Amino acid sequence: LKVVSAKIALIGSGGIGCPLALYLAGAGVGTIGLFDSDTIEVTNLHRQIAHKNRSLGMKKTESLKNSIL
Repeated sequence: LKVVSAKIALIGSGGIGCPLALYLAGAGVGTIGLFDSDTIEVTNLHRQIAHKNRSLGMKKTESLKNSIL
């Protein structure tokens, strides 16, 4: 019950933020706030595991949100 009611602010949706968001969502954390003003570039894809080729040019927060929902 505590995990489901937890609220997390995640600053950065890159190399560390991507897997962290996936783990937090998988653990059942109720609210995950994503903060990152960057967009996805092809050079990000090899280390930012939540982003895909179809996400190129998209805001990282939007792509990550789509991956964890």
